[in-house]
Amino acid sequence: MEALARPRKRGFVEMLVAMPDVGIDADFARDESASNSPAVFD
Repeated sequence: MEALARPRKRGFVEMLVAMPDVGIDADFARDESASNSPAVFD
């Protein structure tokens, strides 16, 4: 019956610690130049 039991609730800090490292902020830099991409809704 253990297989059907709900998993134990984790605290907020435990969830933050369990998150994988995805990189640095520079990896997700946004390109704001209008010349590179067309308007999305046109």
